[in-house]
This record gives sequence, structure tokens and C-alpha cells, in this order.
Amino acid sequence: MADEIGTTLEAFFPAIPQRVVLADSTDNLLHEFARCSTELRTFTTILVIAHSNQQGLNLTADRQSTTWPTFVNWVRPFAPRSLIFVACQAGRPWPVKLLFDGLRSLNEIYAPPFITTREQAEIIQLLLPVVALGKGRVDGLDQLIRALGLIATQSVIFRWTRRDFRREAIKPHTWDFILDVAKQIGGF
Repeated sequence: MADEIGTTLEAFFPAIPQRVVLADSTDNLLHEFARCSTELRTFTTILVIAHSNQQGLNLTADRQSTTWPTFVNWVRPFAPRSLIFVACQAGRPWPVKLLFDGLRSLNEIYAPPFITTREQAEIIQLLLPVVALGKGRVDGLDQLIRALGLIATQSVIFRWTRRDFRREAIKPHTWDFILDVAKQIGGF
């Protein structure tokens, strides 16, 4: 999926600098991250395709689990302003809190709070260039894409911003309860 997304982005949006990192092991992933850090320094938007839950992620083919704080340490050198996840439960409040707490550069996160489907991944693929080009907030295109995704796939992609997350009166454990109830009622 990552290669497919990279090829599409390169074909239609050549002005967006990109690097696809595929890794079969954690050692290989860290080596690729080091190369990216040396060559390109920072990335304004990072797309993460992984298996995940509220405790952490599996980013490599060997399925070695990585905690959210460890992931934060790995991507901090890239100073991302936006993170987009094709990863189950990455949009839940606890991972979002850890990401915002650990990455000072981070302004927004797009992520599903529930199980991610192939169809939802396709919606995220549409969302990626909009976010990377910075067009979403200006003209509401990111909201339109997420709304169409909800209608087409019956799945949710949250957009969390640092400012909104900090201002929220509802605490992460309360959000988790609300999401669990919504999942039971809505069949997400």
C-alpha cells in the first residue's frame, strides 16, 4: 500500500517531496529513518501505515511492537506538523495525547479511532495530498473528504489539532468511553 500511495503522489503531486520507507525489521526501519534524517532533515507531513492499538504500533514486517512514546522519539527529528495514520485506533485520545505531548512541532493528526479498513485507507489516500499541500484548512477540503469517507465507508477519520485537544474539557478516558459506546451503537 505504501508503494502504491507513493507512486500516486509522485505522479500527481511531484512538488511534494516524499520518501517511502518500507522495513522488514526494526533495525532496518531505524536505518532508513537515519538516512531520511541525513538526506531531507524534516517532513511537514508523515503518513504512517501500521498495525496499532492504544498501546503501540507494529511498523515492520517482523511485527515487532513499538510503544507510542518510542515512535514519538523516532519521528521527532523530522519535526512533522501533520501526522496521518492508516492504523487502527491511532485516533483514540491516549495515542493522540502522547503524540502531541512528545512532538512540539505537531499541529494536527488525522487518524481513525476504530479498526481501519481497506476502504478507509483509500479515503486517507485522498486526504494525504490535501493535508501535505496545506489546502485542507483553507477551503474545508479535508472535511469534505472525511465526510464523503463516512458516507461511503461508514468509518470515521478524526482530525485532532493541538489547540482543540488542549482546550477540550473532556478527558481522554471519557473520550474512550464515548467512543466505545459509539462503536457499540453505530457498529463501527
